Amino acid sequence: MRLSPARLAFGLAVLLFGFALWHDARTLPDLVASHFDAAGRADGTMPRRAHLAFFGGFGGGMSLFLLGVCWSVRLFPASTLNVPHADYWRRPENHPRACRFLFEHAFWIAAFTLLWLLGLHRQIAAANRLPIPHLDGKNMTVLGIAYGVGLALWIGTLWLYFRKRRDT
Repeated sequence: MRLSPARLAFGLAVLLFGFALWHDARTLPDLVASHFDAAGRADGTMPRRAHLAFFGGFGGGMSLFLLGVCWSVRLFPASTLNVPHADYWRRPENHPRACRFLFEHAFWIAAFTLLWLLGLHRQIAAANRLPIPHLDGKNMTVLGIAYGVGLALWIGTLWLYFRKRRDT
């Protein structure tokens, strides 16, 4: 197993995410405003430990889920691979390469998803530092747009890779 840029990015995202949770374990109030309505007003709370456990579990679980789904493609028949030039990528000599690329590429989306969750958590932490917890709608919009753009870039990179036949 080599340390590719994607795996390095994922490792750094895990470290940043873990550091933020560790830091906020000491700075969040005992009762965290953890749910907000559409206007950004807090409408749900949970104990600090539960909030941190939820975010840690959700971040770790989502990352492992994304990596697991992309890894498991190799377990299904090649005929189920749905990519551009599928006839080429489903061939026995090319299918393993397609599966390896998809799994390696999964580290990018897992890292980006973890960083998005880190941004969400930091917004919740910032809201909890206010006298009356309130989530900043503009920052949440920026986070949502950033994730959408990142997801589109990830999908676009997959499309670009698989649209090229390596035998031409």
